[in-house]
Amino acid sequence: MAPGTRIAELADSKLLTAAARERVETRVKRLAQSWAVACVEADELDEIGLHRANLLAFRRAWLRLGELPDYALCDGFVPGGLGRPELAVWKGDQVSATIAAASVLAKCARDRVMTDLHEQYPQYGFDEHKGYTTPAHRRALLQYGPSPVHRHRFVTVRRAIREGAA
Repeated sequence: MAPGTRIAELADSKLLTAAARERVETRVKRLAQSWAVACVEADELDEIGLHRANLLAFRRAWLRLGELPDYALCDGFVPGGLGRPELAVWKGDQVSATIAAASVLAKCARDRVMTDLHEQYPQYGFDEHKGYTTPAHRRALLQYGPSPVHRHRFVTVRRAIREGAA
């Protein structure tokens, strides 16, 4: 985006409604010089842990950018190994438009993945909770056990396994 470009409604993705995130996502994708989203699958996350998986996803998205930026602003932690200066910004999605834009892109992509997973595993309500623990999701885990896409490192999944889910 050109310096000084403002995107209406842009904020930390957690503070926006789903409809507002989708509007912002469209604007970010249209105005950004380059953008990319990457993910880490559940089995890979289980192997390396959440923190390392977040850093790995950042590196993967960075490498997918068509044009590499001069530096990387990162929400909380720097991933390392980007070949450019990296700056960790505490609560970055609340204080940096660039990081907020990235959080919107990531959350919209995540919501679409969860909606698609609902088609395969409707009993878990992925389309409703979008990967966040809810009472209904905990009940589904206890009743059906974890699906192949559940992250076994997460305490809710481990608890369901320990409590003898089907």
